[in-house]
Amino acid sequence: MPARITLATLAKLRIYSRELCDKAGNPVISEAVMPFASVAKDRKTALSKINIESLIGEADKYPTWVKPPSGTFSTLDDILGYILSGTPADIARETRAY
Repeated sequence: MPARITLATLAKLRIYSRELCDKAGNPVISEAVMPFASVAKDRKTALSKINIESLIGEADKYPTWVKPPSGTFSTLDDILGYILSGTPADIARETRAY
């Protein structure tokens, strides 16, 4: 159960874990994540409370994470799923991506 992970990396890990379960003849294991979340009156305010640059830099430290097409994490879109932010409705919508 990763605490923070990008959606692209989670998708890769889901495939891998399902392959391992199939190979072993076991049922698929349960999955869960705990993304970083910031709730506020709007997305801009929620994001203003986060050190996004630091989290983007942190993402580059994980060699097994799926890199964006540029090869390095550099934008908020590159770490999609790592951060959930905005109004409660925004958070609910973003959670559905998992």
